[in-house]
Amino acid sequence: MTVRELNREQLDELRWSLYYDADFLLAMQNVGINITHISDISDDMVKAQFDYIDFVEDDFFCGKEEN
Repeated sequence: MTVRELNREQLDELRWSLYYDADFLLAMQNVGINITHISDISDDMVKAQFDYIDFVEDDFFCGKEEN
């Protein structure tokens, strides 16, 4: 599935991964976008970063039951 087919939880999981990605934060800062809070990363930013990746359900922790 593509990033455009992901549900809210999956998009949020990717958003958190970007929030902890120093290279992404630096790149955003270099173009004048200062990300200081998770809400500073829009859905459009997430979709742009992951546009060419094919995902499978196992790529995400959300929605998995604990055993």
